[in-house]
Order: sequence, then structure tokens, then C-alpha cells
Amino acid sequence: MPARLKRLTASEEEVQRGIVTALTALGYLVLVTSRRPKRCWNCGQWGKSGTGDGVSKGLPDLFFSRREWRNRWYGAEIKSATGRLRPEQKILAESGMVFVWRSMDDALATLRELPGFPAGARLGKGMQL
Repeated sequence: MPARLKRLTASEEEVQRGIVTALTALGYLVLVTSRRPKRCWNCGQWGKSGTGDGVSKGLPDLFFSRREWRNRWYGAEIKSATGRLRPEQKILAESGMVFVWRSMDDALATLRELPGFPAGARLGKGMQL
């Protein structure tokens, strides 16, 4: 791809990074569970994602909560604009406790519907929610 052409959609990792930053800035506690390739300590080779990392297939990429929610946690599966859900992820998304977010707008729309969303919050650089 020529250097002057840019990708039009963000990758799942880029979307997730922005969402984690925003959730943290808004006072949410965020646990990241998404899979990352790991390097072998002995030989230095990179392993396949999901091999020996202890993360079950279909587990949401993020869990988030607020102090005032007490022990309630929600999950978020982050996908690119064209990313597909695994069968396990579809089942969890249908439960209503796991959300599928493809953009920051998706995340903010969901958060506004949940209790405790900080009214008038700002996400840096003058971006008001």
C-alpha cells in the first residue's frame, strides 16, 4: 500500500486503546483481558495468540465498573468496523451484560445509558461528552 494512502478504519487495538483511555479518564475501573502474542523466555520466538495465555476463547476484551455500582461489572468486546464475533461472543453479547463496541461513539452511547455516567465530563483536548 502506498505510504500516502491511509487505512480508513481503525484496528481493534487502536479502538480499544482509545476506549480504555476514555473509560479511565471518566473514572471507570477497567480490566483488559484481550489476548496478546507472547514471546518465549527461552528461545525468543513469538507464540500464537491464545496459546498458554490462560484466556478463554470468547472472553470479552474489557471488563469495566464504577465504585457506585458495588459489585456490578460489564464486559465489552472490541471489534473493528468489519470484525466478526465468535459464537461464544455472540452468546455473551445477547446476555445484555457484554457490549460490542466498534468505535468510541459506540462506547459512549452505551455508557450514557448506564447509571453514573459523569455529566459534562471532558476527555482532554476540549472534547466534551
